[in-house]
Amino acid sequence: MADRAWDRESAVFRVAGVLNVIGGWILTALIAFFSAGIIAVIIYFWGIYAVVILMFVAAFLIFKSHGLHLRRVSNKPRFLFSILSRKSILSSHVLEECQAYISNTINDSIKIYSKTFEGLNKSDAKKLKSAKKEVKQLNAHIVELWKSAHHYIKRIEGENVDMANFYIKVLDHLQDFHKSTRLIVKSTGDYIDNLHKPFTKMQLAELDLIQQKLFTLLNATVKAINNVDKTQIINIQDEANEVLQTIEVLLGNQMKRIRNRETGKENSSLFFILVLETKDLVKEIVSLTQVFKRYRIIVD
Repeated sequence: MADRAWDRESAVFRVAGVLNVIGGWILTALIAFFSAGIIAVIIYFWGIYAVVILMFVAAFLIFKSHGLHLRRVSNKPRFLFSILSRKSILSSHVLEECQAYISNTINDSIKIYSKTFEGLNKSDAKKLKSAKKEVKQLNAHIVELWKSAHHYIKRIEGENVDMANFYIKVLDHLQDFHKSTRLIVKSTGDYIDNLHKPFTKMQLAELDLIQQKLFTLLNATVKAINNVDKTQIINIQDEANEVLQTIEVLLGNQMKRIRNRETGKENSSLFFILVLETKDLVKEIVSLTQVFKRYRIIVD
């Protein structure tokens, strides 16, 4: 446009927005027309009784709509409501908020991971359905973090871009961490929903071992990052290496089972996903601590 109000970045969204609005008007008019006709017919035949019933239906729909709105608002991260209200964000606040994001994401992931393996162990579809719901909620929070990143970075105090880089890298690693968690839950849920054979006792014992080691690592990571303790952060690498070594052993064990025809294709596929995605979780944790090691000096 001549006034440059529409550039290449926004033109597509503006056109789509206009079409959506026009389409909404037409759809609303059609719905209103047919609804009014139906209500008029109901009132014509049933009179005052129909009016009373329709009033109760309207009150019920308003109540349900209000409840749905409250649930949507409660599911959004609370910090999002404060970002736009702040004119500036101190570097120390960036660190504190990143620590909170990491702690919440890891703690939620531990619950999801535990629930997923419990569902696999007991072939409990309800437990896995609950894990899927929690993964969806966690994913929504991470998406909102990214959506707010632009406004957040603009409000970081000073001209130094290092804390902005720190913030984005933390979000990047949290997103990759969550992708692995999400794939673990989805793959396990699909396996149980399709009624495949349960894992053997040996496989479940191996997965339980790796779960315990992973949880120990994750809890140590939360503690180290919250304390911003360089010694603890350095020790995370050693603990991570121990988990990675265990993973390599488990992969070798599964290879032997395949060679000995002890497991089927679907069993092996899920086992590899669980173990290799856990390996990716560990790598993301190490990368996350490396970000803290690099940027900690900035906020001293």
